Amino acid sequence: MNTASTIKSAAVLAGVLTFTSAHGADVNVSAKQGLEIKGDSYEWLIGGRIQGDSAWFDDSVSPSPFDDNADLRRARINTRLTIKDHWRLAAEYDFAGVNTGWKSAYLQYRGWEHWRITGGNQVAPFSMAELGSSDDDTFMEQSIATAMNPALLTGVAANTWGHGWTLSGGYFGNELSNDSQRKSEGEGGVLRLTVSPIEGKGKLLHFGIAGEYRQPSDNDLLRIRARPESYMTDVRLVTTGNIRNVSDTVLLGLETAMTAGPLTVQGEYMAMSVSRDIGSDLDFSGWYASAGVFLTGETRDYSDSRGVIGGPRHIKHGWGALEAGIRYGNLDLEDQDIAGGKEDNLAFALNWYVNDNIRFMLNYIHFDAAPASTGIDQDGNIVAVRLQLVL
Repeated sequence: MNTASTIKSAAVLAGVLTFTSAHGADVNVSAKQGLEIKGDSYEWLIGGRIQGDSAWFDDSVSPSPFDDNADLRRARINTRLTIKDHWRLAAEYDFAGVNTGWKSAYLQYRGWEHWRITGGNQVAPFSMAELGSSDDDTFMEQSIATAMNPALLTGVAANTWGHGWTLSGGYFGNELSNDSQRKSEGEGGVLRLTVSPIEGKGKLLHFGIAGEYRQPSDNDLLRIRARPESYMTDVRLVTTGNIRNVSDTVLLGLETAMTAGPLTVQGEYMAMSVSRDIGSDLDFSGWYASAGVFLTGETRDYSDSRGVIGGPRHIKHGWGALEAGIRYGNLDLEDQDIAGGKEDNLAFALNWYVNDNIRFMLNYIHFDAAPASTGIDQDGNIVAVRLQLVL
């Protein structure tokens, strides 16, 4: 963002604050909510996040395709306007990260009890990991297994819930910004059901199942690829390349999670079937299993309306909270004439939550592509750190 844009944005914001204050609105700034403007019939929140990453790579191949790097992983501003508790307009834009562009941008109706109707660019209801926030994740990046997920798409979705269950579904086209993992321009439906037979303070047992059916547009293309769980590199050791003549894809997801005090265990399995007009049909798969524990005794929150695990419920100590995690993930993109490669990753995490707004993260990832999409075996190690600021 250049100086002129910054000055213009500051002037607009100052004008908004002056106008709202003059018309009886309350203006507050809090550590948890960011900038909050409240009127008689509306609530407007403005916040953002910055995640600065550095990563060091060690690779078995010489010369290595990896270079040590430091960059902003995310630099986002978000806003949310709620009117009479019935309507919500939300948007989030990444203006300086490694994957810039619009993220969420939607209009939501909230006037019916235990129902949400959302239209716009949003995370399709598939995968607990995908629906969670990077502000709260134990690891700096999602598992390599999630490369097949639909993630952000533009469409219309509905979400309902009751005691111990959620049901979400929608119809989606493409996303506003280019996806760096899965490329599948077209349209289709997504459905997710979760149940939580055990749900209480510091305890949880969660199961979920999700499915997606998608038909590509005229170019009939599908591409799946994944970085080795670090966005400080553009290298993908596994990639299908562009698969042509695709008539439709079916994606199945299974998920489970449990919380017992400071311990959280989570796992997912994804399987995709690809039907082609020319050539044999294809099957790809991925899975991960993870465990995280707060060494200082905190427990993670759970959204009973979305069926998603969140961040620590309450930090117990004035100096913050410590968390350790371990995760194993697999992605298999090899089938028939598609030599996309297979990769297994083992990751360790150590996190220091200074408070609700500041977190330091340290990740170690061992990646093993056997084979990589190049046809050779390639393995190595990544050490990555992050400073996260959220408001």
